[in-house]
Amino acid sequence: MSLLHCFLKPSRMSLQRCVVGDDMTAAEFKDWIRQFDADQDGRISRAELRRAMRALRVRFTRRRSRSGISYADADGDGYIDDSEIDGLVEFARTNLGLRIVAC
Repeated sequence: MSLLHCFLKPSRMSLQRCVVGDDMTAAEFKDWIRQFDADQDGRISRAELRRAMRALRVRFTRRRSRSGISYADADGDGYIDDSEIDGLVEFARTNLGLRIVAC
């Protein structure tokens, strides 16, 4: 099952299988995380990041969400925008154990 399939059918079971068994590309991760931009401002807030990670059944505390934002937030405004999302991909890969491959 491809991760893209998981995006299209976002049941908890299929998302969990993707995290456990399948690789995703950086582009797929970026497309997926943008779905959690609840206010459609083009940025990912700490709360939106926490919701996204919890949807993947990743244990994601407030402290971890602060760490994720800090890791990727180059301009220090407290949000991840399109120019900073590669940092979030790297954070997810190195700190959360998500299997994200370059493609």
